[in-house]
Amino acid sequence: MQVQDQMQQQDGFTDVGAARTATERLADHVSGLRFESLPDDVVTKVKELLLHHLGLAFRGHADPTGQQTLKAAHYLSGSAGSCTVIGEQQPATVLDAVLANSFLMHHLGMDDFVIPPGIHAGILTHPTGLAVGELNHSSGRDYITAVAAGYDVIITLARVMYPWVLPLPRQPFMLYGPLASAAVAARLLRLSTLETAHALALAAHGGMGLLEGGVFVPVQSQVARNGVLAAVLAQSGMTEVPTMIEGKGGLYSSHVARVPDELEEKLQALGDEFEVMNVRTKRYLGSGLNIVPMELMLQLVKARALRAEDVARIDVTLPQDREQREAYRESKVGKHPAGSLRFLVAGVVSAGKVDPEGFARDRDTRLDAVLDNVHLHFEPSRQSRYCRIEVTTARGERFAAEGEDHVFPPVDWSDWLAEGGSQMYSPEQLARLLGFIQELEDVDDLQEVTRCLVPER
Repeated sequence: MQVQDQMQQQDGFTDVGAARTATERLADHVSGLRFESLPDDVVTKVKELLLHHLGLAFRGHADPTGQQTLKAAHYLSGSAGSCTVIGEQQPATVLDAVLANSFLMHHLGMDDFVIPPGIHAGILTHPTGLAVGELNHSSGRDYITAVAAGYDVIITLARVMYPWVLPLPRQPFMLYGPLASAAVAARLLRLSTLETAHALALAAHGGMGLLEGGVFVPVQSQVARNGVLAAVLAQSGMTEVPTMIEGKGGLYSSHVARVPDELEEKLQALGDEFEVMNVRTKRYLGSGLNIVPMELMLQLVKARALRAEDVARIDVTLPQDREQREAYRESKVGKHPAGSLRFLVAGVVSAGKVDPEGFARDRDTRLDAVLDNVHLHFEPSRQSRYCRIEVTTARGERFAAEGEDHVFPPVDWSDWLAEGGSQMYSPEQLARLLGFIQELEDVDDLQEVTRCLVPER
């Protein structure tokens, strides 16, 4: 009771003049954020990211792993629940809807990302926002504000520590992910600032995920579910200590061995800018870190009319911080080849296009011949997405390209939703869904949106 009594001073926080913990300061931001303070571009970005992830969920609905996750969610819910599962007639409980929808939105690893530090926030924030928002009849403005806050929480925590440089690397979104979904749920549950602090502290227990094992196991979905559970526990009165992030046995010390010096600077910047604006999306399978190398390789292939038989050697230069990550990916090339950057670069040369899924499916001797000639190098003091590719041809010619970023062209959202959604929804239903999301700030009850995610046929 001593810790709880301490937190209840000054609106649930520490004494006047005392330094607030990271958990308390994040709770301040989550509960204090107002829709009216969001710039127009932040509102637009949240809506576009929701559309992106819904399009992925429609595609993921037909995947075997997607069906397995749906089966598990319905088994867990039984006949209970009132939250929409995307593409399903049968609803589920709020936790099981988050589980299912999060995994569907992870389709082929095409969910959104932020680099640094390699965070996939969309599959944590949007499934939570849809399920909890539907259950509580939240408005579109509530949804946008809660999701923006969720992006701020996870990216703020993750930016200060890149787990791939640790002696024992970890997946960053596994460590910090539960706090993102807890932030979204806490806001939509209308928790007080104190309750929100407890929700975030409880969520710090909920991370998981090992480097061993499969790529598309629904661990991220379990993380999202854990964050929602933490918020519901806080709503029911459960408490936790306010030092769960920077304490001696807290999040950072337990997982990455130290509290990053940069944490204070990032916490001070909360609200000055919104992290969702740094989020990018993908158009094909694979890590966001591999987009720039593949696009540079494609650029050279097209500009120089390169064929597999023309290539004697390809040298790829990357930031030093990627060395351990790429070594891990190379160790999995036999089972998960599309995770290997060398494999992807070779695939672009052999196929003349960017198609990671196709490279793995149609792997042939031409690709393997190029793969043997792809060499990775690492340089310090480079930006996270920096890449330089130098090709040496069989005739001794050398061609090079380098870059630090790649931005895909805008998407036609009608086409994006229809690509997977036309198998489950009528054109009229997809049009209604698109209209609601494009004007989400004017939606009074999120159930208007989620009703469009239940197939009429």
